[in-house]
Amino acid sequence: MRTRFRHLVAIPWIALAIPCLRAAPLEAQPHGRLVEQVLHTPSAGPAGRRVVVYRPAGYDAPEHARARYPLLVLLHGGPGNERDWVVQGRVDRRFDAWIAARLLPPFVAVMPNAEGPGRHRCSLYMDSADGRWPVERFLVCDLLAWADRALRVVRDVRWRAIGGLSDGATGAVDLALRHPDRFGGAIGLSGEYEWKPGRGRAAILGRPPDDAARVARHSPLRYLPAISSAAREPRIFIGCGWLDPAALNAIELDRALARAGIAHACHLRAGSHEWLTWAAALEDGLVWLWGGHYTPRPPQHFRGAA
Repeated sequence: MRTRFRHLVAIPWIALAIPCLRAAPLEAQPHGRLVEQVLHTPSAGPAGRRVVVYRPAGYDAPEHARARYPLLVLLHGGPGNERDWVVQGRVDRRFDAWIAARLLPPFVAVMPNAEGPGRHRCSLYMDSADGRWPVERFLVCDLLAWADRALRVVRDVRWRAIGGLSDGATGAVDLALRHPDRFGGAIGLSGEYEWKPGRGRAAILGRPPDDAARVARHSPLRYLPAISSAAREPRIFIGCGWLDPAALNAIELDRALARAGIAHACHLRAGSHEWLTWAAALEDGLVWLWGGHYTPRPPQHFRGAA
């Protein structure tokens, strides 16, 4: 059976204790490096789009000059921006700890700005109906092309994942399912997985009846019943706190992925719609995707891989 279903409900004290056993204190690890820059690409608009890049410890060392790394694209929520994962989630320190504990191989993470024309500058991670805000094209085409040129990342879809929280979770799972040639895995944290018209989204979705058609095309819970697993498919990890209202959406997506025969895992843990829950779930998702459970394994240290 191709579907890998793991539905976990974590008992609160266990969920709090396990991270303490698995990783050393965040400040005790070799630190990676954060770089902030503005990308000027055809889909980024006249002002460009800001990105934050995490490079693991040792990335700039001369002895690792030929090493290549898996790539993680992390989407912020809506509203939100490219610095949320670092400022509020402290993911750079968490990445350092998980890599140092050998839970994960060293990897590069890119956190792009995905703002758009909707209310609170939301984009729903898709191209706007009028074509003036090509956010999906930026994320799927220009951002990845830039990463291949500017960063030493493995050019193998199996080691390229996209993740997000809240609205970013819906965007990440949608982009991975519709672009399996670009992403080999997705991590959705507290997503609804179905967009709704209204809510100040007319600038993104267009006017009725066109908005309903765009919602259907970009909502995994809408289109999953009509698709089946392909020869090359993304692996999907769903994480959520069981006190989060989105937990019901996580269970619904889990069932839809199972019916479609798509490899996935669904983990419900103690927590709600907040950063501690998302950080723990992100660790679970990355370990599930890259922590040794996927074959074939990458080249040692990713050295010289292209």
